[in-house]
Amino acid sequence: MKKIIEKSQLLQDISDYMMVRGCSKRTITSYIYWIKYFILYCDKQHPEALNSEHIEKFLTFLSVTRNASPLTHFKKALTQTKLLVVLT
Repeated sequence: MKKIIEKSQLLQDISDYMMVRGCSKRTITSYIYWIKYFILYCDKQHPEALNSEHIEKFLTFLSVTRNASPLTHFKKALTQTKLLVVLT
């Protein structure tokens, strides 16, 4: 987790935000992984350029390519929506 975060101020800020709120290191690592995956999926666009449509496309992509269950799909939608609010 440290190598990835050292390269990105955004990911470091998110990690710090979660750490202060008492999230476990494992939870932070998982969130950072999915946030990075989402950022790469969106071709590294600035968060202000993203909207709920990007999240929906990403979740559909995960559902099709990674066989994510509908419940997982829904939970990720909630998490990503909250993330989008935090990032902007």
